[in-house]
Amino acid sequence: MAISPAHQRISNKRYRRCGRSGLLCVSLFVFSGFVAAAEVKNIYEHEVDVESQAIEFRAGAMRRTLAGVLVKVTGDSRVASSPAVQGILNYAQQWAVQFGYRLREHETAPEGQMRFWARFNKQAVNTAIRDAGLPVWPPERPLILVWMGIEDGGEQVMMAEDTIHPVRESLDEAAGIRGIPLGFPVLDLNERSQIGFDDIALARMEQLKGVSGRYGAQALLVGYLTRRGAQDWWLRLVLDQQGVRQSWNVSGPSLDEVIKAGINRVADHLARQYANFASLSGEQSLDVMVTGIMDLDGYARTLKYLQSLSVVSGVQVIRVEPDRVLYRLSTPTNAAAFMQLVSIGRVLESMGDVQELVFRLFP
Repeated sequence: MAISPAHQRISNKRYRRCGRSGLLCVSLFVFSGFVAAAEVKNIYEHEVDVESQAIEFRAGAMRRTLAGVLVKVTGDSRVASSPAVQGILNYAQQWAVQFGYRLREHETAPEGQMRFWARFNKQAVNTAIRDAGLPVWPPERPLILVWMGIEDGGEQVMMAEDTIHPVRESLDEAAGIRGIPLGFPVLDLNERSQIGFDDIALARMEQLKGVSGRYGAQALLVGYLTRRGAQDWWLRLVLDQQGVRQSWNVSGPSLDEVIKAGINRVADHLARQYANFASLSGEQSLDVMVTGIMDLDGYARTLKYLQSLSVVSGVQVIRVEPDRVLYRLSTPTNAAAFMQLVSIGRVLESMGDVQELVFRLFP
């Protein structure tokens, strides 16, 4: 997934990018050159391995597929074990709006491995989650720029956007399962002159952040993967969100499982920040004041951004002043959840709190 450099000053546009595995598809909302958010488009679909296309396997595959959707929507990797969810899974075949089969395309997959895919009714899933008292993680999620270094058998690889490698396949698949958008650097000559393999392997954050600004990502994920001994893989991940860092170490004999475990820890960490605030409730109105609107372009940018948010069903202009506009939003979420969602992007900066929703439009 290539990310447009901010210095290109791209106008308000939406870009759609799909991972190689097809498990993750995102739209990048770009406003005046800055990535405002990465909207994960296929949260309500999932795929699982099946023995065959025989009808006797379909009901079980539907349940497992819906369970995967619930993991993406709630952000909780253990949600399928919740007693409240068992009843929801019983409706899998009723809520499926489309399903199909394909052969799995992955270097480590058994030859002829069949995959079952299904898409479910968004409204039905959201209503069931709300009624069960579970959290919802909106599709706008932090775009993560991945700096990955791989060392195996004396060979060192710095992963770029166009790198073809089993690790890239595993990363794309694991991120798709959890619904987190990943981007990779282009690693052109300019970047390679500033970043070496050791900068990634040793997680030299300041060096990496110095060349990452052009991508407009909301977080950096720095990974170092190596093989220790004949079979054991070892992965270290460091997540940096505006200077706040979290790290994890994962090891094991299976490359796929190590990558999956690492991405699960990253996704769990992000979900604890965002999904807990986003539980759906009844429709309500939120008054939002936006300052720094100096001209018609600023007015149009702000309105377009607010309308693009998945949790906003309507936008009404209440009052226009010389440098600010008061909007009334129709939304099923609360003020805290709205502030959390807006903080992901780089379009509006919060100037108040949940009692007074005041934001400043970034120039």
